[in-house]
Amino acid sequence: MLESRTDGSRRRTRVSLSDEVAAHVRALIISGSLHPGEFVRLEKIADDLGVSATHVREGLHVLRGEGFLDFEPSRSSSGGRCRRRNPWPKARGRPVTG
Repeated sequence: MLESRTDGSRRRTRVSLSDEVAAHVRALIISGSLHPGEFVRLEKIADDLGVSATHVREGLHVLRGEGFLDFEPSRSSSGGRCRRRNPWPKARGRPVTG
């Protein structure tokens, strides 16, 4: 990803793998590919994206914090359950901050 600076130059910024996982799963939820109540399998996401289970787990925890996923105590190590299509208010799909 390229980031513009105020002096007109650009520099390359890195996005963490867990952020990429979170973005991928978030897009699946918002698009309706993952339905409320559907279980998100950690191993499947890791295979689909070619990343480790650790990065997927971290990405799913990000989505849990955003309200996209719930974790079940006995299954939290294998994935999470989709909470709802889009937990954010209809303010352009972005979280409202106070």
